[in-house]
Parts: sequence; structure tokens; C-alpha cells
Amino acid sequence: MGIREKLSEKPSLATGAAAMFVLIAAAIAVRSHWPERKADLDQALYSEDDGQTWFNDSIFRVAPFDHNGKTAVAAQVYSYDDGKKQFCGYLVRFMPDAKAQLDAALADAQRNGQPPGTVSLYQNRNFMNRLEFKLPGPNHPWVRYDDPRSFEIRSVHSPDGSALDQVLVY
Repeated sequence: MGIREKLSEKPSLATGAAAMFVLIAAAIAVRSHWPERKADLDQALYSEDDGQTWFNDSIFRVAPFDHNGKTAVAAQVYSYDDGKKQFCGYLVRFMPDAKAQLDAALADAQRNGQPPGTVSLYQNRNFMNRLEFKLPGPNHPWVRYDDPRSFEIRSVHSPDGSALDQVLVY
């Protein structure tokens, strides 16, 4: 006996199968038009406790900066175990002279009514070499970008060896 004969013998089976196909098609249509969650590219993560916790603030904050009476620096946060677990891979700050220069350039942009992203120092590769990095925790030193150890610091691996995703602010 073929499918056609079974469906004509049991119309409720045919109705159920048709309803199932309609539901599947509706679910596909809804999912394809559902708005995706997009990262807020104007926000970044920072830490004031050596990478133990983090908070979000404007990506144009020049680290280090004062936050609640403590010194905050940028935190590069990653997730693993399908996003269930997060950790700070490393911390980032500008060297003092670079911070002063960038703070002044951002203040100039604000006085001139320009958005912070127009500050040319952000595109200057030599200027970005004036960053320092460190592993989270109190016993790790800050290392300049041009120090070979900075590459090791920025080569982040998950604690269990699984794939990593950088955590973004939504």
C-alpha cells in the first residue's frame, strides 16, 4: 500500500502531516526575518580589579582611567564551552605619554564637534605600538607592544583547549 492510499484511509494523518509542514515553514520564515543581535561597537570591556571582573563603557575611554576610585584598563574577554564560560585573556593600557596625547586629541575632537572615531591617532600604526599588555592577576608585569613577550600574552587559549570567541558588548 502506498502513501496516497494510507492518507486517503486516514484523513487525520494527512491533516496532521500538512499542519506539521505548515508549522515548519512558518518557523523557517520567522527565523529568517528575526533581527540578529548586533554588537555595540561603541562599547568595550574594562576591568578595575586585574581582570577578575569587567564592565562595559565607551570604547573611546583611554585606559588607564579612574573608575569608582580605582584604575581601570581594557579587558580582552573571551568565552569558551559554547559561550557558557568567560575569562579575561589579557589587559591593555596606553603608555602614559600616549594616553596624554590621545586624551588631548579626543578633547580637541569634542571641542570641534567631531565624533571620537575621527581622531587620526586610532589609525596610526606607530601610535598603537605604544600599548602595554599584561596577563590578569597581580603578579604579572606590564609588557610593551614591541616586547616579544607581548605576543605570548596576546596568544590566548581556553583553559580546556576548546574554541574561543571574543566577548563583545551587546
